[in-house]
Amino acid sequence: MYRYIHGGEIQPYLEQFSIDVGKIVDFSVNINPLGAPDIVANNWLKLFKDVEKYPTSTACGVLDFYNRRFGIDKENVVAANGSIELFYLAYKALNIKKVAIVEPSFYDYKRASEINGCRIFSIVLKEKNNFEFVLDRESLGIIEKSDAVIFANPNNPTGKMVNKERILELIKRYKDKWFLIDEAFIQFSNEFKDKSFMFCGLDNVVIFHSLTKFYALAGLRIGAAIGKKEVIDRFKDIIHPWCVNRVAENVTRLLINCKDYEKKSLDFINTEKKRIYECLKGCNGIKLFKTDANFFLAKWFGSDNLDDLLKYLLEKGMFVRDCRNFYGLSGNFFRFAILKKYQNSKLIDALCEL
Repeated sequence: MYRYIHGGEIQPYLEQFSIDVGKIVDFSVNINPLGAPDIVANNWLKLFKDVEKYPTSTACGVLDFYNRRFGIDKENVVAANGSIELFYLAYKALNIKKVAIVEPSFYDYKRASEINGCRIFSIVLKEKNNFEFVLDRESLGIIEKSDAVIFANPNNPTGKMVNKERILELIKRYKDKWFLIDEAFIQFSNEFKDKSFMFCGLDNVVIFHSLTKFYALAGLRIGAAIGKKEVIDRFKDIIHPWCVNRVAENVTRLLINCKDYEKKSLDFINTEKKRIYECLKGCNGIKLFKTDANFFLAKWFGSDNLDDLLKYLLEKGMFVRDCRNFYGLSGNFFRFAILKKYQNSKLIDALCEL
């Protein structure tokens, strides 16, 4: 058993391996490597002047963003201090008691379910299917006895998108089930608008979308839930006021004018994604899985203990995400983000030298 930790928690590993090195390049956190848009830094002093003022009680700046950037009506959006806050509220808002979680997945799906006293069923993605969400008899049986189905698109840590047409059929078939879909990494896909569920407007679907991953604003915590008005009103009835701070709200309005940044980010991620895959697919001891996100899932065959790889990389000043505590990834799986080109090259060289 492994204690669950989020990405970025390097110190426990340094202590475990008795390693004392200088700066660590952190591949365990999946944030846009280009950093926040320039428009944020260029307006930072102006943004700071607003810190003594209250934000709007309903985070109007965030609602403006979804309306003006993606054409989503404001009545279909509720904003919060990161999409995860809204995810934790979903159980009360939607009266969920039994959940089917598609795993391996982000740990907080299970944690939120446990905190809310839910009975949890797991739909386990299998390596032999390249971690695709397969709707077989076993999966359908689990869905039938649940109130809600939880999955990410693309999934974390596998990086896989779901088959949208197949999932839409499922959603329409089980109209009495809630489908909670986490799209925190969806904007890293070229097919964002075609593959996202946030434009579908279905009665039993809630999308959780983050602005902190793609726009590299993790410290500001900005996210939203998107769905039909009647469903979103349930969240608005129970969410506390001023849930997005004034600076974050004003920053979100600036993101409306970041289309050049969005294109530059996608071009970079796509170029590096192809380069990394081509460089690593033939490396001994490494199995790399194709991804639809800004990170890769990989499997280590160099020894029977992933600690050997983790220690080796830390000694070279690099940290990757240990995936052994993701349910369904009991083998030597690890995940690494796409960072700047020279950092990616450093990791490629280290892995290929093994």
